[in-house]
Amino acid sequence: MLMEITIVGRNIAVTDALRGYAEKKVAKLQRYFERGIMEAQVSMAVERGIHGVDITILVDGLLLRGEEHTGD
Repeated sequence: MLMEITIVGRNIAVTDALRGYAEKKVAKLQRYFERGIMEAQVSMAVERGIHGVDITILVDGLLLRGEEHTGD
């Protein structure tokens, strides 16, 4: 199944390396969903030295969201 991935950055440049890494990680999630992921939105941000990533995926009529933030 084809999947649309949108990757955006706030206060961070989304380089080809970051884009490739995010696409690879989202693609690995496909194995957990029988019908596959229909759409994924990845948002990367840096605020006051805190790096964060939020992901929202649409799969089989469900909207799933996850986030991670770190000081690195």
